[in-house]
Amino acid sequence: MIYCFVSIIQGNMGIYRFFENPVKYFEAKRIYKKTVNDYIASCDKLDDHQFSYCSNNDIRIYYDRYKEAGNIDSHYFLQDYYMAKKVLNNHPSTHFDIASRLDGFLSHLLVNEIPITMIDIRPLSFKLDGLNFIHSDATNLEGIADESISSISSLHAIEHFGLGRYGDRVDAGAWRKALHSMLRVTKKGGTSTSPCQ
Repeated sequence: MIYCFVSIIQGNMGIYRFFENPVKYFEAKRIYKKTVNDYIASCDKLDDHQFSYCSNNDIRIYYDRYKEAGNIDSHYFLQDYYMAKKVLNNHPSTHFDIASRLDGFLSHLLVNEIPITMIDIRPLSFKLDGLNFIHSDATNLEGIADESISSISSLHAIEHFGLGRYGDRVDAGAWRKALHSMLRVTKKGGTSTSPCQ
């Protein structure tokens, strides 16, 4: 017999939830207890008994039932969505990017089969079809020729350069150097985009 409970109510609830809404807190706990009992009863009805409730594996998330079906960080989601549409409308043969989110903006481009060259001072340990990687410091973009790139971006990253956050050297002017480097490598008539917070 496999003792596995894939929790239908997962996660964690801090005490702050009690103070946020005590009525909802107790309602959620009551519903959770009923749901666990219903799950145990449904496991008992299975002929093969492969799934059983084990309280050691119980991870409680009480509040998912109160959330909307789709939950997004509107700031980053909308930025990534909007910028991906802009790049896709320009139909670049390849797109270069400095330190943007691989799990957002860059993945939007990859699934649309836009080859990407990602530039970052941090290493990247995996390979992905359509994704090339250059381990480089954006403040100088060494090894990239002047006016050689037709489409380049850096979303919500440049304002963090020079803080030492990414393993880079502390430099209060790093953001400015990175912008100059982006402009240096961008072809005349090309697109260089860097929205910052």
